[in-house]
Amino acid sequence: MRVRLGDYESLLYSAAALFTATPGVEPSEWRSFVQALQIDKRYPGIAALGYAEHVPGASRSRHEGRVRKQGLPSYAITPPGQRDAYAPVIFVEPSTPDNARMAGFDMLTEPARRQAILKARDSAGIAISGKVVLAAGNKQSAQGGFQMVLPVYRRNTGGATIEQRRAALSGYVYAMVALDAMLRAAANGESAAVEAGIYDGGTVSDATRMYQSTTRAPSADPLAETISKLEIDGRIWTLHFASTPQFEAGVAGSKSHLVLVVGLVISALLGALAWMAVAKQPRFVESFSARLREHRLFAALFRPRHRNTRNRSNNGDGHAQPTRRKSIFDHADWGMAMIGDDRLQAVNASYAEMHGYAIKELLGQAKSFVVAPEAIVEFNANDRLARQKGSHTFQSIHVRKDGMRFPVLVDIAVVEGDDGETLYQAMNVQDISERKLIEQRLVESTQSLKLVMESAQIGTWELDFESGHVLNSVVLYRIFGYGDALPDWNYDLFLQHVHAGDREAVNAGFERAMKGADIWNFECRIVRADRAEGWIWGRGNLKRNHAGGAARLVILIGDITERRQAENEVRRLNAELEQRVSERTAQFEAANRQIERDYSNIRLLSDMSGLLQSCSTSGEAYDVIRRSCAKLFAGQTGALYLMHDTRKYLGREASWGDDTFDILSADQCWALRRGQVHQAQDAATDPICEHVRALHAAPDMPPPYLCIPMTAHNEILGLFHVEFARSAAAGPLAPVDRQFIITLSEQIALALANLRLRESLREQSIRDPLTGLFNRRYMQEAFRQEISRAQRKGVTLAIVMLDVDHFKRLNDQFGHDAGDVVLQRIGELLQSQIRGADIACRFGGEEFALLLYESPLEAVRQRAERIRSAVRSMQLVHKNVALGTVTISLGIAAFPEHGTAVETLLATADQALYAAKHGGRDRVAVSGEGERSSE
Repeated sequence: MRVRLGDYESLLYSAAALFTATPGVEPSEWRSFVQALQIDKRYPGIAALGYAEHVPGASRSRHEGRVRKQGLPSYAITPPGQRDAYAPVIFVEPSTPDNARMAGFDMLTEPARRQAILKARDSAGIAISGKVVLAAGNKQSAQGGFQMVLPVYRRNTGGATIEQRRAALSGYVYAMVALDAMLRAAANGESAAVEAGIYDGGTVSDATRMYQSTTRAPSADPLAETISKLEIDGRIWTLHFASTPQFEAGVAGSKSHLVLVVGLVISALLGALAWMAVAKQPRFVESFSARLREHRLFAALFRPRHRNTRNRSNNGDGHAQPTRRKSIFDHADWGMAMIGDDRLQAVNASYAEMHGYAIKELLGQAKSFVVAPEAIVEFNANDRLARQKGSHTFQSIHVRKDGMRFPVLVDIAVVEGDDGETLYQAMNVQDISERKLIEQRLVESTQSLKLVMESAQIGTWELDFESGHVLNSVVLYRIFGYGDALPDWNYDLFLQHVHAGDREAVNAGFERAMKGADIWNFECRIVRADRAEGWIWGRGNLKRNHAGGAARLVILIGDITERRQAENEVRRLNAELEQRVSERTAQFEAANRQIERDYSNIRLLSDMSGLLQSCSTSGEAYDVIRRSCAKLFAGQTGALYLMHDTRKYLGREASWGDDTFDILSADQCWALRRGQVHQAQDAATDPICEHVRALHAAPDMPPPYLCIPMTAHNEILGLFHVEFARSAAAGPLAPVDRQFIITLSEQIALALANLRLRESLREQSIRDPLTGLFNRRYMQEAFRQEISRAQRKGVTLAIVMLDVDHFKRLNDQFGHDAGDVVLQRIGELLQSQIRGADIACRFGGEEFALLLYESPLEAVRQRAERIRSAVRSMQLVHKNVALGTVTISLGIAAFPEHGTAVETLLATADQALYAAKHGGRDRVAVSGEGERSSE
């Protein structure tokens, strides 16, 4: 991008020089100037090159008249209106309909253009606008882009002030840049893996988008993306990179691999942008950044090796399939390496081939791994200098894998992050020994060359077409399996040794070389003289005479049988490795799913425990258990059974899924009989509980299930039963799931035990232990609540106070135990005489109270009479001694007739009770009325 912008800047300065040197440029002169530039070929991306004149507000009419006389009779400044100054377009090329509509357009009326124009005017330099529509008046079809503006002054303004520049201003030359077209011209196609977008400002939206690398619809929710900022001439551009839908589909089912691939691609792209911004070597940066912009090639470079064997390399030295060969590393004509922590993190094919290594042999090595020992000290000194300066170029000596030293040109650039920390180093290596080697080869004798070839086991085959001579090396015969008997070697004999399956392709390559290709490269199978099969590589170089005919063909042939065998072995091992990786990946994904499931279960378990702790009644707890287990065991069946007080059977309190028994006997379950967890996976091998067998239509084939005895404080509270859907894919219950269910049952058991304890303590605090009735404290609190409810609903409420007549005499005659029996029997009678909404309590000593809700006074009187009569009729015996007839006196007060406060009604009912006592006992008295006897 910077290379392109630099070209555009040079173009604008040339155009500005034209107007400075030639006042009064004519339209024809401008057209000739632009046509000579060949913008469409040399400056791809420029949609228009033009000149806008600076016109003061008072000179508008004079300006329009002058331009009309120059051949534009309908010319007028648009949009119309009076303004302080104008910047109308008067020249614009190339001549297209969109550009023609720009004539007369005042660029100061558009905010993005105006900002750039004013900045350029005052700075005397080039300014870049924000996103603009390239053709005014045609927004529906126009491209989006930006404008580069350079001011033109009437005289030299070197060292001038802003005021002087404004006074000397004559106009502006500008270039309208279609960013999309500019980058597509350099991109050479779309990326299959990554889509890139450039946006004006800090917002990513359709309105601010200036460039999108792909014409395909972008991902609505990409699996991997990143956003970064780039400053261009003081403007902020937002760079957005994301995985494409096509690429995501290619790695479907392996999100972790996708994130790794696209992360490497995007990191490399952003690193390149950072490097471009800080590098100090313009020649190196321009070449590198131009290639690095081809981000789709990076995606191919870092393609996962284990996804698809069709996309993998054919050998272990990093040579890639056609898609990978498009990568930036393989396109570079020098060695490139990315260095992190002083080690080689990535190298390109040129770097690896230059040093005779496979790429994988170099990854992870020290960056000085290939430096000759005698050059390491100097190399490290230059490396330190590069760190200090940001970049540094120097010469060094490298060593190939075979030990051969060769001179190189090294360039190291330090790439820093926004915080100033070093991210990595980029090292570029150029082999500068080629010219020397060529010169050396020119003076070497043929015999020396043959000796070298023989030592390297490379066969030579030379054909002199003009003399008809054939010159072959001994190594050539050895490669084809000949011993002492050497045949006359010719092309036909060579083809006979080529495997029948490869013969046609080899011959076609030879014919192309003869017809003009000059180079003949091949790899093929051969059948040796002893009928053994092997592999060879060959490279032919055709020399032509002055007439263009074939003069001499030199062919080098090497035996690569062992290499091919090794490659096959590598492919086999890679296939095994890929299979193992696939298996481990599946295990990893299964483990992740288990972790997610465990986390969800733990969260639900925690929520359930919190709810159970907040339950105030057993009914609430059973509902919480049912709802929670329905979520935890979705699609499965289960139930919670609690032990009855008799310890002989259990009742179902909560269930989920399909039907289960309401009641089951303790001896119907193996878990309860044995006092331990019972799991049944297979009816053929595991004992089946009777309550499970009897419930299913096929008793011999029940589903797998788990029965867990629920204990708390060393006491069996009940049974937790879970059945699992029968599925071959599900397999046996995992130990971790089994333990989770056991833990769940233990927490439920503990919560229920604690709830029972709380209920028992609550009952003890509000119940009279002798009669089982509510106590006085509960009665008074309930009385207040019932009065409030009666007030809200507008209904009646009655309080009945009753007292045992001559209770002290009964205690004195028969003893206190007999008195307790009387009180217990009266308490039982009262419980049987009241409704569910009524409340009976022992108010103290031999005194009782009844709270009767929504009962008319006359109905209360009748109920009181029935209770009095029932007590009188009781046959009371204690220790085989008849206690005689016991009577009670009762006093009644009603809300709201006799009061609205608790204290008032209690006092009123108590007064009525005393009235009944004074009236002769064994009677009912209503507050404010005369007493009624039992007769």
